[in-house]
Amino acid sequence: MAACEPQEGPRLTPTIANHFIQDPTKVLGHDTTEYGLSVFTMQFAAVRPRDLDVFKTVLMSADRRQRAAIGLGLARATIFCRLADSAVSERIQKWVVGLPMHDVVTAYQQALSLSDDTDTYQPVGMDAPKLEDRFGAGLDLMPKPGPTGVGNLEIPDPTRLPGD
Repeated sequence: MAACEPQEGPRLTPTIANHFIQDPTKVLGHDTTEYGLSVFTMQFAAVRPRDLDVFKTVLMSADRRQRAAIGLGLARATIFCRLADSAVSERIQKWVVGLPMHDVVTAYQQALSLSDDTDTYQPVGMDAPKLEDRFGAGLDLMPKPGPTGVGNLEIPDPTRLPGD
């Protein structure tokens, strides 16, 4: 595994990267979503930063949304690689800034500006949100559960027979 290899999405294998270099515009196929293109761009830029020029061919054939997705992917690679391999991060940033395509550079810069560096390197917590955080004081409208029921409702003791 490379020093700066994102784990999001399907793994970018050397074979996939080489196929992309041989036929770069194929990545713009009809079944490629903007998200998929962004993830692919992030992975490729992080793992093969010396081959970024292949994206110039792709960008010439890409529509506006695809160019924005590529800009986002490049920004995500830059952010991801800052700690893992700062040289890769700097190489990506210099390459993007030198592009003549304003919309790609703008998408890249916007994605970077939306990134909060303080949280970029923190592990992502996968705990479910607390109900109180999600609904706030609205939960106070419901009676709190107690050991024998909720509010004024009593839950019968299943160990007692009726009439005991």
